[in-house]
Amino acid sequence: MDCRHGNALGGAGRDDLGRDRRQSRRTKKGQEVIVASDSTAKYKIGDQVRIRVGVPPTHFRTPEYIQGKQGRIDTLWGAFPNPESLAYGGDGLPAQPLYQVAFAQTDLWRDYKGPATDTLLIDVYENWLENI
Repeated sequence: MDCRHGNALGGAGRDDLGRDRRQSRRTKKGQEVIVASDSTAKYKIGDQVRIRVGVPPTHFRTPEYIQGKQGRIDTLWGAFPNPESLAYGGDGLPAQPLYQVAFAQTDLWRDYKGPATDTLLIDVYENWLENI
């Protein structure tokens, strides 16, 4: 058995090696969180928002099934480098506030048969949100 697998003699297990690799990547490439204050964040918890449709027309990280849908701000996570800018080699600046938005399942799925109170929580950057 190689060293990547745990063994009775106390060899490193897979979980230990994975944790070491993740920690190593985090310290080398990790992005510092920029705290989004009330003055930099456009929306506050409880605000109703709509997800913009198809912007930008190329690479984006906002699921298509929530575009054009209405949701409610549930959490403000902070501000992070813009992943759409980073995807094209940009510096990700200015940082974008990142929100957790709650959507009613019945608004997302036409034939949804679950309870009307079921929600889906999705992280969405501020540049994808618009006022209702």
